[in-house]
Amino acid sequence: MPDLATGAASSRPRISKFKCRLCWRVGLSVFATILLIEAVIFVFLAKKFEADRLAEIENSGIAWTQVILRVDSNVMDGPTVDMASRERPADTKILGFTLFDGSGSKEIGHFGKAPSLAPGRGGADFVRARRSEDGAIYETVWDPAILGGAFTAVAVLNTSSLPGEIRAFAWRAGGSVLVVSIVGTLAAILVLGFLVFSPIINLRAHLISADSNPGGPENHLIDATPSDELGGVAEAFNDMIRRLASGISRIRSNEKKFQDSNNLLERRDAERTTELSEANMSARSNRPGKRREENSSHVRIPGPEPRTGYAGR
Repeated sequence: MPDLATGAASSRPRISKFKCRLCWRVGLSVFATILLIEAVIFVFLAKKFEADRLAEIENSGIAWTQVILRVDSNVMDGPTVDMASRERPADTKILGFTLFDGSGSKEIGHFGKAPSLAPGRGGADFVRARRSEDGAIYETVWDPAILGGAFTAVAVLNTSSLPGEIRAFAWRAGGSVLVVSIVGTLAAILVLGFLVFSPIINLRAHLISADSNPGGPENHLIDATPSDELGGVAEAFNDMIRRLASGISRIRSNEKKFQDSNNLLERRDAERTTELSEANMSARSNRPGKRREENSSHVRIPGPEPRTGYAGR
């Protein structure tokens, strides 16, 4: 993993992870993904919890029925069924019970709520179990294979407490789902922050710092080990910085050469101008016309004498 915090990191701008938009987006995406997965799992768990509770209620009724069949199998009739109903435990949740012979064609006895189901031997129209729309009543047929005897029974079971139990389970499971989602998100953010977010944030800080100090790009090299994609990015960044530093060095070198050449030309131009000025002055002082003018200023030119009186006087 590249170490993007070396070099002149103390002077580089630091970006708080709390202000990292990418961190928040990834974190929220991870949280939503975990929550969605847990919600799908919760639906199956709720269905399984409901099926398990129905099975528990039904098994409790089956166990009670098997007991009375073993105890009173020799004298099983209507009064016996009615007497057994008074001795049933409260946790059986049996609201109604009808006992038939093994074929299901002859009713032996019943108590409580009358069932809407009838025993049968299969077929397309046979319904073994049915639950009311409000979920408070569950009817089921127990054939001899289930009861382990020569009788068939149809039971009406009280499942009115099941919706409340499912809601309580939903609250418990929902709290667990929320906790797992939060903990999973935090764990994912910590791992991603160490492996991905921190290098990206620090790489951005290097880019900003390099932009604010273009004169010294070589000061912003990253200590990178290209063991993964981020290491490759850091190495590419270093290559870019080296090329920039090399280009700037060449520009500075050419600029210095240009300045030296410019100074040399200016010095030679000044020297040439001085030489030309001196030559021009010397040429002017040595011209023949100049000497004649100077000599003529000292010779008197003859001319007519001025007249001082009248002619003939």
